[in-house]
Amino acid sequence: MDENLAQLIQQAEQLFNEEKYKDIIELLTDELLKQYNNAALYAWRARAYSALNEIEFTFLYADKAIEIDPSFPLSYFVRGNAWYEKKEYDKAINDHTKAIALDEKYAYAYNNRGIAWADKKEYDKARYDFSNAIALDEKYAAAYNNRGLVQHDKKEYDKAINDYNKAIALDEKYAVAYYNRALSFNAIQKFNEAKSDYEQYIRLTNNSEDYFSKVAQLNIIELDKKLADEWYKEISELISKIKKLLLFEQACVTHYTGLSASKAMILTKSKLRLSEGAFLNDTSEGKELFRY
Repeated sequence: MDENLAQLIQQAEQLFNEEKYKDIIELLTDELLKQYNNAALYAWRARAYSALNEIEFTFLYADKAIEIDPSFPLSYFVRGNAWYEKKEYDKAINDHTKAIALDEKYAYAYNNRGIAWADKKEYDKARYDFSNAIALDEKYAAAYNNRGLVQHDKKEYDKAINDYNKAIALDEKYAVAYYNRALSFNAIQKFNEAKSDYEQYIRLTNNSEDYFSKVAQLNIIELDKKLADEWYKEISELISKIKKLLLFEQACVTHYTGLSASKAMILTKSKLRLSEGAFLNDTSEGKELFRY
């Protein structure tokens, strides 16, 4: 490889790691790209545009990189990320799969394919990909966090917390991992731990306008109520148990009904199930059902 070309590729990668995405675009001008006609240079410019969320330019330069060299995995990885941003999850998975086929040790491609699988609610496939990413790079904090999200969605909260612990051990300033761990702690009613993690997320984010900081603050208020009042905690636990008993995961029809019909549906093993008190005709019926 030409020495100048090698230096350009190395410089682009270094700038990307430093999050200097606009500097990459300024470095890899269209004139320079045409001069070298090299897939790696086009791919790095595409990746810079991807980081800036300029999706159409991402496609433009990634496609050119693939045209020049169809065997260069970074090009498919970058284009897969662009398809993901457009919520074209199947196309994203297809491109990441091509990247992995070209480089079976491509941890980032496994991780990002896992994210697409998770958005399709294909949780076992997502977990498989995150686990592969971790096996390839044991210090990949984001892969632990992402696998934790899948464990949480599968209601395997202890496993989720274990993954978040590993992510935080690798990066103690990983704000999102604290937020996600708080959700899992809350799910198993470890309220003190959940509150502590929400507070840490708010400290690390240090942005009062951040949406999740606002949600975290509201959740802390609710946690304070649970911690201060035993009756509040007891009712919350009862509500959780009732929700689990009434959970109906198959296809269903919502029907507005009265208390007499509600009683029949709750106390008999009818295929007609009451799933949410919110669908009662008025608030007084909800109060009566709660009292009952």
